Amino acid sequence: MAYVLTNGHLYIKMSASGGVTKTDSIMEARKYMTTEKARERLEKAPAKTKGYYILDMDTCTKYQVKNG
Repeated sequence: MAYVLTNGHLYIKMSASGGVTKTDSIMEARKYMTTEKARERLEKAPAKTKGYYILDMDTCTKYQVKNG
């Protein structure tokens, strides 16, 4: 399974320096192998990921995470 972070319109991707940036392309989005890894990213950058949730790319299941 693969998971991405999204707000329903934009996706989280990683910049060359390792920072969080946003894209409208799911193909450019950072893929996570577990929900735990995706949750870690949400918790590491709460201001930049406010309103984002974990989306299972296989089943389209949404996992809400409280942050911020």
